[in-house]
Amino acid sequence: MDKNSKMKEELKKKSRPNDSLESFNHDLSKCLPLYQKLIKKCTPNQYKDPQLKEKAQDLFNELMKSKYNYSALEKIEKEVGVCFG
Repeated sequence: MDKNSKMKEELKKKSRPNDSLESFNHDLSKCLPLYQKLIKKCTPNQYKDPQLKEKAQDLFNELMKSKYNYSALEKIEKEVGVCFG
């Protein structure tokens, strides 16, 4: 391996943590709006039907655990769509 190739490899290794950090920050920036949207739909107090209220409470609890996990929020969003339209 020549000197230029070694330098390019070193640069790639050094740039990877920043790339993953940018990706992480991007995911976090997407989490908050989705979380806020879902929390409004999953607040149990707005439902009078006991079954809907219980389902909303379960989803609300999941939301509280998954506030910063975008993939989990996406799954909850699908379930909210099925349950509450």
